[in-house]
Amino acid sequence: MRYRTRYRTRYRWRTRKNGKSVAIVDWSMSVSKEEIDRLAWEQIWYIDKGHYANADPAAVQKLGHLIRNGILKLPVPPPIDSPVEVPETGSVLNPVPPPDPVLAELAELAETCKKRRLSCPFAEQAQAGIVRGTYPGGFPQGAVIHWTAGHRNGLKTGRSFMTKSRYLYFLIDANGGILQPRPINEWGYHCGKSYWRGRSSLHRYFVGIECQAAGKLKKIDGDFYPWWDRGGSNYTGPYRKRPANRIPADQVAYSPHRENISGGYYHKLTISQFNAVRKLVLWLHYNNTDSFDLGNVVGHDEISPGRKVDMGGALVDDQERVLTGNEFRLRLATDAKKLGF
Repeated sequence: MRYRTRYRTRYRWRTRKNGKSVAIVDWSMSVSKEEIDRLAWEQIWYIDKGHYANADPAAVQKLGHLIRNGILKLPVPPPIDSPVEVPETGSVLNPVPPPDPVLAELAELAETCKKRRLSCPFAEQAQAGIVRGTYPGGFPQGAVIHWTAGHRNGLKTGRSFMTKSRYLYFLIDANGGILQPRPINEWGYHCGKSYWRGRSSLHRYFVGIECQAAGKLKKIDGDFYPWWDRGGSNYTGPYRKRPANRIPADQVAYSPHRENISGGYYHKLTISQFNAVRKLVLWLHYNNTDSFDLGNVVGHDEISPGRKVDMGGALVDDQERVLTGNEFRLRLATDAKKLGF
């Protein structure tokens, strides 16, 4: 049986079991007895003892709150010296994960890395945007991820808009295609007033990455509409609910407010866009590990809080999980460890 939860208060969640209301304390998620049985309790014990290298990250997400709040009780762990039986790789309890296409492609590109190349080997090169200067040290120290707040109309149209708007950034379309408008050592405007770890005006230090997506959406009568569906000369009027402007429900993600995410509905990145962002920032890091820090891969909402809401809840991974900025940086760090850099 799977227990579906829904938000009630900041810390309390409610569900129904056998027709009765049952309160549990947990994040917004689903839990089944089969999932609890599948995740070996030894993994939670590893986490409790601080042995994070041996822990299963899924156990942290799915069971951590249940254990801390006494909802799930685990057997008494064995003494430290007692051997812990680990299921054989490929068994039902420890299945072999499918290969990650992003990591496989980056491994094949190893010879192009660690050379401080100024052109990305898997990006389309086409001049666009306005250059304002060169990065200190000749290479960006991080990246700011944005959405375009517009249509998914391809790299050619996006390149034209970049030049007209006089900004400069990598552009990623819905199919995961990447456009690089200038050499990596050149910077241009893309994030405005911004702060991160003691620095300001971050376009001088961090490269911009724009993903074609509509941004935050308005839900009306079960349908979802972008900002340009609004009437009025400045799109400040009521929503017109035009069918041509409607965003399909399978392209929408919802998140409550948490960390950098402003609660609401978002036009989520396609899986191709999500993987393209991962691939690009990992390559930038691998290409110049002395300069590009994965800890400096941030959303616009993290460096301009209160002024910007991208990426918000649009950053959805290959498991359909909405990621905060911290969660995405953790994913990148895990990817980098698997690649050995």
